[in-house]
Amino acid sequence: KPQFEAGKHEVDKGKGVIRDPEVWNDVLNKVQMSVRGNKAAIIEGMVSPITGAEGNVEFFIHVVKSSDCQQLEVSSLIQEAIGLHGDGKK
Repeated sequence: KPQFEAGKHEVDKGKGVIRDPEVWNDVLNKVQMSVRGNKAAIIEGMVSPITGAEGNVEFFIHVVKSSDCQQLEVSSLIQEAIGLHGDGKK
């Protein structure tokens, strides 16, 4: 859930919703850097086809404890999210 990883200035005031694909990308990149820093890898991911009541988009990732695996390009998840839910902006 990107709203828990993003800074307060990036989250919609009052609703806690992130609609900006650039923020989704920033959050996923930060998560990926943290995973790599722990000698692990994101090997798969997907965007939830269901949004939250206010339109929040959720991302699921599969992490394994290995730095030898092929890393998923998290930018592909952003394109998937835009395809499923639009650009996130209302």
